[in-house]
Amino acid sequence: MESKNLHDFQQDLIEDSSFIDWVKSDFVEDNDHWSSFIDTHMDQMDEINQAIRVVTNLDFAIKPRIDDNKLWARIEASTKQVHTEPKIRKINWKYIAGLSAAACLVGIFDFKPGFEHLKIKYLNLLSHKR
Repeated sequence: MESKNLHDFQQDLIEDSSFIDWVKSDFVEDNDHWSSFIDTHMDQMDEINQAIRVVTNLDFAIKPRIDDNKLWARIEASTKQVHTEPKIRKINWKYIAGLSAAACLVGIFDFKPGFEHLKIKYLNLLSHKR
């Protein structure tokens, strides 16, 4: 039972931010308080020295505080689904005009009796190319 109480005493010292600051400042910061504490707890000097060794050997990295609002904003931005409008097909009027002109020319050559000789020439040219 006594061993558990000593461990709790040492653990309380190790977790005390004032004690940590006192040890890390080479026993300068809040020295009056801790000197009087040691004077009143001389019977536990081994545990105090052990707590000092533990705090000295620990590397306390100061982590920057995370801004919760910025974090949630990043999460929302990364999970937000991007809504894209469906692609609307636009009519290419130049393409339609070109097709219409070609259809008109074909119609003129096929249905006009005066252009029959051109049609025959054109068909002859195509047959010779093959």
